[in-house]
Amino acid sequence: MIKSIIFDFDGVLVDSEILVAKAFSRYMIESGYDFNHKEFSKFAGKKTFEVISHLSDKFSIEDEEEFYDKISIKTNFQNLKEKKHFKLFLIYLTNFLLMMKRNFIMIS
Repeated sequence: MIKSIIFDFDGVLVDSEILVAKAFSRYMIESGYDFNHKEFSKFAGKKTFEVISHLSDKFSIEDEEEFYDKISIKTNFQNLKEKKHFKLFLIYLTNFLLMMKRNFIMIS
């Protein structure tokens, strides 16, 4: 009998890396950098600061902190846009979690 379930939301139930990749790609292209969105795949699994550092070096972006701030704003906006597609998933997830709770299955 299952008594508990442990899962990681980000990367297991939701792949936020795709949203971040879209935001980075959009920012780079809109800012005039010669950047192909397919190029972002080589950053899969990397930490944001590593991506910022690599792109800053490659494109001679001097202020990494400002670059990070602009990417963060773009990422948050992208997340808001994606929410309309995400709403149905959240409904199903909520129903799943409620069913688990009703059956006394601990969730961590």
